[in-house]
Amino acid sequence: MPKRVKIGPNMVDYVFIGSDKSSKTCRFLVPKSKHSDINENTVIESDNVGFFENIYPYKVRNEHSSGGSKRPRDGPSKNIHNEENPRHSTRQRTSTSFGSNFVIFLLENEPQMFKEAMSSLDSSFWKEEVNSEIDSFLRNHTWELVDLPPGNKPLGSKWIFKRKIKADGTIDKYKASLVLKGFKQKEGELAEEIYMEQPEGFVVPGKENKDVFMDEKNKIVRIINGKRLKHRGPDWSGLYQYGDFYLAHQRLAIIDPASGDQPLFNEDKKIVVTVNGEIYNHEQLRKHMPNHKFRTGSDCDVIAHLYEEYGENFVDMLDGVFSFVLLDTRDNTFLAARDAIGITPLYIGWGLDGSVWISSELKGLNDDCEHFEEFPPGHLYSSKNGGLRRWYNPAWFSEAIPSTPYDPLVLRRAFENSVIKRLMTDVPFGVLLSGGLDSSLVASVTARYLAGTKAAKQWGAQLHSFCVGLEGSPDLKAAKEVADFLGTVHHEFHFTVQDGIDAIEDVIYHIETYDVTTIRASTPMFLMSRKIKSLGVKMVISGEGADEIFGGYLYFHKAPNKEEFHKETCRKIKALHLYDCLRANKATSAWGLEARVPFLDKEFINVAMSIDPESKMIKNDQGRIEKWVLRKAFDDEEQPYLPKHILYRQKEQFSDGVGYSWIDGLKAHAEQHVTDRMMLNAAHIFPHNTPTTKEGYYYRMIFERFFPQSSATLTVPGGPSIACSTAKAIEWDASWSNNLDPSGRAAIGVHNSAYENHLSGVANGNLNATIINNVPRMVGVGSAAELTIRS
Repeated sequence: MPKRVKIGPNMVDYVFIGSDKSSKTCRFLVPKSKHSDINENTVIESDNVGFFENIYPYKVRNEHSSGGSKRPRDGPSKNIHNEENPRHSTRQRTSTSFGSNFVIFLLENEPQMFKEAMSSLDSSFWKEEVNSEIDSFLRNHTWELVDLPPGNKPLGSKWIFKRKIKADGTIDKYKASLVLKGFKQKEGELAEEIYMEQPEGFVVPGKENKDVFMDEKNKIVRIINGKRLKHRGPDWSGLYQYGDFYLAHQRLAIIDPASGDQPLFNEDKKIVVTVNGEIYNHEQLRKHMPNHKFRTGSDCDVIAHLYEEYGENFVDMLDGVFSFVLLDTRDNTFLAARDAIGITPLYIGWGLDGSVWISSELKGLNDDCEHFEEFPPGHLYSSKNGGLRRWYNPAWFSEAIPSTPYDPLVLRRAFENSVIKRLMTDVPFGVLLSGGLDSSLVASVTARYLAGTKAAKQWGAQLHSFCVGLEGSPDLKAAKEVADFLGTVHHEFHFTVQDGIDAIEDVIYHIETYDVTTIRASTPMFLMSRKIKSLGVKMVISGEGADEIFGGYLYFHKAPNKEEFHKETCRKIKALHLYDCLRANKATSAWGLEARVPFLDKEFINVAMSIDPESKMIKNDQGRIEKWVLRKAFDDEEQPYLPKHILYRQKEQFSDGVGYSWIDGLKAHAEQHVTDRMMLNAAHIFPHNTPTTKEGYYYRMIFERFFPQSSATLTVPGGPSIACSTAKAIEWDASWSNNLDPSGRAAIGVHNSAYENHLSGVANGNLNATIINNVPRMVGVGSAAELTIRS
């Protein structure tokens, strides 16, 4: 139901997409826009809506909608027909059990003009916010008044007025922001000198002919850099400036959505922090600091207080995933840190002017730094000491061979505890379910312990599961069986090879890699994440990490002894931040979705990596397939976690499991774009990590178009690999050096009809999964909290 809302002198079309009655927010698509502040083919959200559910009752249509790709180019047809007697569909309409039925909303206007705000009933609040905004510009020396140089044209400006609404519908805060008008920033194209007309309401008497001057060292650059990460955190934008320090943050509100906006502070606001992550033990940490007063209920609120109490050594006290930057204004120093495994991304860079930059994605650095690199997991950077140091030093990191006997119950309980931690949420969530062992165990344990949690009370005790694949793919079939057994509300998303190919450029831009296996696996996940976010889900639990910890990749069959087996698992875990962690985080964050990975919990890794690797070894003569210790831990005859044939399902790589024709289609597409002559010169064009296949060359071309700096190239790993192995493991079999296919197909026996020979006599349970094959298409960008600092 389209409505028109006037924004300044321009008209913007809004097409209602939907909203849950339990939420204050509804979504509108902007198919066309003449307004500089609103891009075409994006989705906006508004909390200020009027209810018309008695007039326009609506239920979700169960209709087909396939993949799709290019976010900026998708959208509804521009030909909207207004028929006097519109035809009505005869299809049956049913409502999903995910939340309440959808209803129609009418967007309620905020003040659109400065004069409107100043003459409104809320004028006193707007005046206070406008004055605060101007004061911050003047205090920070953001601009100066100058005569406009000949040949320059000043930009206009516009006041944007927003109210933030609490969950109970009352107004939480007013926000007035001054933005440039008619200025469309392109990546890497920011003029060094910018001139702007004096903002409305603040023209200096006697200097009416002067213009505002800003250069690239001032606040506008920080705002633009922060907005580059808007997709990761669409719920709130935070910007803090102190001297030469700038903290920019994009928030995805998961815990305490109403009051957890960032940056966060200690009591006297001398310590400031921006965080991307989840601190699962924040409630226990608060109890250890009874003399501290916390401003919000956000899990990240403890970080500034912990630093005040314990100094830099507090990082190891955090149980969770995180990347953060902390500014101590008492001595003008800052601290940055990244979680143990590198589940959240982080990069660090240096400018020629001596500045230090830290960002959750390369996009925040690549235009401003002379050199930048991956911020290593398990490390912290202190400006006091001027360098990095490791804070995470587990026993397994030295690769010494452990000797703890395998205890299936200890392993099971450790994983259950890890999953239970990750049920901490104040927003709707679900699980990613491919039907393989890892994701199925995540779904099973989640479903078993969901009842009685705060999340179940808020969003219902029936778990939602999500799967993606080509029509008839192995994952779709296996996931449906698991969903039936567990009784989840199951959402199946289908995509075509062409859908995936069309999305490749967007995937590489968001994932920030040219690694072949990562791009193959990220593309279906990227497409699925968009659909999941369109349902109103903000968080999913996923199964990454088990293959690295337990030697689940098929090439581990060739491990010559337990020592080599264990060392390879250590190498794989240490490199996770470059592969699966990067994929799981960035493919979901591209659409404002958070992925949690319980297999990579610190405590669970400690338990799993202390097991004598002899128990993990794959021994076919003893009936021990890959990940045998994990399968055995959850093989419960009395209260089964999974059907036997799923519990002992053979390993599939995600890119293979979504459909075998997917990889073949990618290779065929690359053949059309990369010639033999191009491959002959590959070493000259790409001397570092020279692509050895046309598919790799194709991805590299796209990557370097987005990230042309040599520093960006160096952030991507390289070297030979067989079925996801490290280069060292290729030594296990001499024949592998001639068959360096990163797909699991390269390992003998990978594709021996994994679904044809089911174990007999296994009951699937009494609960049936409700399949929702299709969901409405949603075009737009979505958010984990993100951060950028410049000093």
